[in-house]
Order: sequence, then C-alpha cells, then structure tokens
Amino acid sequence: MSAPPRLYLSPPHLCGRELDFVRQAFASNWIAPARPDLEAFEQEICRYTGAPHAVALASGTAAIPLALLALGVGRGDEVLCSTFTFAGSAFPITYPGATPGFVDSEPRSWNPDAIDAALLDFTIP
Repeated sequence: MSAPPRLYLSPPHLCGRELDFVRQAFASNWIAPARPDLEAFEQEICRYTGAPHAVALASGTAAIPLALLALGVGRGDEVLCSTFTFAGSAFPITYPGATPGFVDSEPRSWNPDAIDAALLDFTIP
C-alpha cells in the first residue's frame, strides 16, 4: 500500500526570479526596512483592488492592530474573532484596548454562521 499524497497547506508560489530579487537587494544594500519597490507594489495592489490606499506589512499579526486603529477601535470596544484561529489573530485585538469575543464555527463545515447570534449576544463580561 502506498502512502497517501501529501497535501500542503500553503505551497510557495515562485516565479523563477527570486534569486535575482535577492541579488538585487544585496547589490543595492537595501534590505530593510522597505525596498524602494515596495511603494510600486502598494500602488499595484491599489490598482488591482480599486482601493485608494494600500499598506504592505510583514504579517497579518502586524496588520490587525493597524486596521483596528484605522477603524477607530479602542478601549471598551468588542471585536469578534474565530475560536478556530492562531493566537496572532486574537492578541492584536487587545493592543488598542479592545476585547476579543470568540465566536465558534459550525462543527461539520466550519461555517461561521454563529456570528449572527454573536453580533446580538456578545458583550464584555
């Protein structure tokens, strides 16, 4: 009996030019905090999505607190968060002083239909 095929959660998508990009970064000595082409990337995201602004960040964990601040979320606010998540999704909710409210998913399909009830029921204990 052969082993079942391996299913990768998030296989990398490589274009074939990655080594060129790394060499260019080292040759220009521009490694961090942001390369000059970052602005071009953000502009391309705006063009593609139709959004007026875009900010490229290192991770979703970095993006969540900034998005919450941009929305005016702060102390005393409640932000719903899935129970089926990584801690990096919930911790940033507390950075601006908000409280995470955990909402479960339907067990068979992971459908987050429970959010409707949570929107009505969740209050800070």
